[in-house]
Amino acid sequence: MINSLRHFSLLLLINLITLQLIGKDIIQLPNGLINPDVFIYLSTASRYFQQNSFNIHDALTVGPVIPIFFFIINFIIDIFNFENINHITIAKTSAIFMYSSLFYLFITIHEDLKSKLLAGLVFTAVLRFIPKTTDMLSFNGELFCAVLIIWSLYISINRGHIRYSHIYFVLLTVLVFYTKAQAAPIALLGFYYWYKSEDFKAIILLSILVMVFVEFILNQYQLGYFYRITDYMNYIGHGSSSELTIKDQLLWTIYSISNHFPVFVGFFIFNLVMRSYSMKESIFHLLYFACIVATITIPGKQFPHYLLLIMPYLALFSATRKLSL
Repeated sequence: MINSLRHFSLLLLINLITLQLIGKDIIQLPNGLINPDVFIYLSTASRYFQQNSFNIHDALTVGPVIPIFFFIINFIIDIFNFENINHITIAKTSAIFMYSSLFYLFITIHEDLKSKLLAGLVFTAVLRFIPKTTDMLSFNGELFCAVLIIWSLYISINRGHIRYSHIYFVLLTVLVFYTKAQAAPIALLGFYYWYKSEDFKAIILLSILVMVFVEFILNQYQLGYFYRITDYMNYIGHGSSSELTIKDQLLWTIYSISNHFPVFVGFFIFNLVMRSYSMKESIFHLLYFACIVATITIPGKQFPHYLLLIMPYLALFSATRKLSL
């Protein structure tokens, strides 16, 4: 009962802070400036399970998870007959909910009070200085993926205290893959935590089986990443409308990270230089940085919301060491 009250109080406090730091900006965002992808998600969701086929019209790197997420929200609204709630309200509320979820995970992923407070302050600083642009304020797949990745890392870190943790980890990782394929490299770094675990082989096998099963189902609807591999390669190869070179895109990525997320740059340098990590732990940091840069650079599009995939790193390493490799 006491723990439940603590969690409820924490959630209430987090929602109030989130509303103050970024929620007001999201609510005040003009309806005409909402990311058009959101309307594609919502319209796709309204058609789900009403026709005998799936229909994803968004960019090829987006899977069916987000439309299903909005389908569930629409389903709940229909049950309670909330007729005054329109799609704009759903999109804005979902964005605030995702930021609040990130805030909550930032705090709960750490054990001691000092680390929780520091992680909370770091996330507050991120929300305070994050660019209040349409791109960042609108609901997007990177925000959703950041929540799923931190959640999967929380399960990995606390696997000794969570029953069937390896199953939950695999399911969350697969969800990331079918939310936004672009985020998959960062999600796959979670396997690093399980490398010496007795469940590691079972996790690899289960991951393959789940992926094969999902791909088989999607293949029936002429979807799935393996079915459309040629389309994905073309999408990445011709993704930049301004014909940016890899060098130009890489320079934009480094500049954007430094400009919009100086907190990440500071903690990355501190963790790599000042803390006495083992070689394996240092490799993990370098791999994470490489995955972030690749994830933002490879699509060839200069979208600032790609930077939100930095969040899992900050959640893990802004306060205390969480690696046990």
